[in-house]
Amino acid sequence: FSSRRRHTRFSGVTGVQTCALPISVAAGLAACAQVDGPIRSHYTWEGKVESEDEFRVTFKFAAAKGADLEAWVHSRHPYAVPQWLTFTADHASPAYRAWVLGVR
Repeated sequence: FSSRRRHTRFSGVTGVQTCALPISVAAGLAACAQVDGPIRSHYTWEGKVESEDEFRVTFKFAAAKGADLEAWVHSRHPYAVPQWLTFTADHASPAYRAWVLGVR
């Protein structure tokens, strides 16, 4: 078993609703999608320093669904280069593990 979390960001609530909540969960790709924000991001894009409010989404899912979830999010994400970071859980309680793996 490998439980994973992935983080991505959206510039507005519309993007989050379109891509993350509740569609990814309803599609069975993620057991959970959590939204944090807004958060303020400062970054360089195409040679310019930018500053923007964004919403961070954390997806909780079984490792076997990772490639499908990534493809699904990237096909709907408004950014040309969406943030996509993966974190693997070192440990998960048996009940949590069963819940994540039971999502179809």
